Amino acid sequence: MIDMFRHLGKVVTILFLFILVSCQQEAVTHFKNGNAAYDSTKFNEAIEEYTKAIEVYPEYENAYFFRGTAKYQMSDFKGAISDYSVVIGLNPQNALAFTSRGTAKFGLKDYNGAIEDYSASIIINPINEEALSNRGYCRTVLQNYPEAVKDFDEAIKVNPQNFSTYYNRAIAYYGMNEYQKAVDDFTFVIFQSPGNPLNYYSRGNTYFKMNKKAEACTDWIKAKELGLRESTDLIDKYCK
Repeated sequence: MIDMFRHLGKVVTILFLFILVSCQQEAVTHFKNGNAAYDSTKFNEAIEEYTKAIEVYPEYENAYFFRGTAKYQMSDFKGAISDYSVVIGLNPQNALAFTSRGTAKFGLKDYNGAIEDYSASIIINPINEEALSNRGYCRTVLQNYPEAVKDFDEAIKVNPQNFSTYYNRAIAYYGMNEYQKAVDDFTFVIFQSPGNPLNYYSRGNTYFKMNKKAEACTDWIKAKELGLRESTDLIDKYCK
């Protein structure tokens, strides 16, 4: 009798594993379909496929993550936060989920909430350039410029080739009235990307704060030549 129950237990276990594997395979199929739709920017379709994957396999971490990302692409920030939160519940060491949830919170202008998530991501992965840079940007929005500069410094150490970080650091320096440091960063960015009018416009504004009117006008005129209309009023007012 005991042996029979043991045999029955093995059969039940094998059957359970078979069902589990079958469910996982079906979930993977839906997940791949979701990825294909996502890559084609068919985000609604992608969400439907990821949802089907989750219905079959409720602990499918990647399906929640990518569904959240598809929702983010559609500006459904609350929906994205909900999915990223599930991912974090399933895997509290998923640094990317914290970073992504932080970015969704940024979309809702919850800058302090975003900073909390970026900080959690950085604890898990201290060389997370995206989290460092994004936290710096949030701190700039909140006018916490010294801490923003620290974040941008660390992000630049991780990736010195991301020139947008230098631009963002320049904005933080500008907020601190550290105009020469801002000019230095803007100049570096202009050297790397000479066709971007915003770089000249921003450096021109900084020169103007330094009472360097000639340099400011030169930059504003260059920005206008590159297509930035916002320079026109400044040129008309100060460069005639």
